[in-house]
Amino acid sequence: MYRYAIYFAPPRASMLWRTGTRWLGRDPEAGSRLHIPAIPGYTRDRLRALTTSARRYGWHATIKAPFRLAPGRSEGDLQAALAAFCGTCQPFELPVLSVATLGDFVALLPSLRSEPLQQCAFACVLALDTCRAPLSAMELARRRAGSLTPGEEAALLRHGYPYVGADFQFHLTLTDALDEADRMRLMPALATLFEPALREPLILGELALYGEPTAGAPFRLLSRFAFGAGPEAARGHLSSPRGAVCACGFVHHQRKSMIRYIKQGISAEQDAQDTAKVRQTVEGLLADIEKRGDDAVRECSRKFDQWDPREF
Repeated sequence: MYRYAIYFAPPRASMLWRTGTRWLGRDPEAGSRLHIPAIPGYTRDRLRALTTSARRYGWHATIKAPFRLAPGRSEGDLQAALAAFCGTCQPFELPVLSVATLGDFVALLPSLRSEPLQQCAFACVLALDTCRAPLSAMELARRRAGSLTPGEEAALLRHGYPYVGADFQFHLTLTDALDEADRMRLMPALATLFEPALREPLILGELALYGEPTAGAPFRLLSRFAFGAGPEAARGHLSSPRGAVCACGFVHHQRKSMIRYIKQGISAEQDAQDTAKVRQTVEGLLADIEKRGDDAVRECSRKFDQWDPREF
């Protein structure tokens, strides 16, 4: 595989999976092309043109953006690390989703901010960071094509993606970038199309590993990993001792505060204290990276991931 990504994919048996894959015209798990539903005022060829990139990446919500494997890592190591991480999590219900705009795109967005979702996503990014190769100069340039804030730039250097932590926005992409006229025309039609699926409660109880076979090829859903399997079940997936390291690192140094939030109920006061502590630590790390660059990145990597490559 050229690249991998960690995504949320709606359960295969859900109406949201069936509706989303039909809308994009491709099932990334079965590898089949699907018949796009009719939308008044648009030909199917036109709809396919408006969803080209979304279709290539497959029906999903990004948790950890596409990345190449770090040197010495295998797909088996990545699968073992993801299984280990998911084994520490417990399912939780997502807020109601609705059709909305996200910049120039149309997407399904949560109606409310969900702290369990934000913390689960960030914990996944941290837990699997040692599986990720540093971004190439070309990849960095592409990510920097938009205007990044200093915090987003620091996150890009540390995690390979600018929109993590407080800047993470959960969404399932429905279109490519559109002009305002197409956005306004499509949103009511998409709201009608997805309305039955969005009535179903949506549980985040698993994460999916997607793969890009070659550069520019459509992403495929390779495996789903259920939450709550526990460390013993996850250990059975390890293909090498190194596979377990990706599930450790920074989260363990924070007394597993993010993982505890997902795994068991805690008081509102303790939740606030844990969230504030993690936020303060992460903000301090990002500020230090912004100030000292690669020297700070190297220190973080050695401290949290026990990884000290020659180059970042």
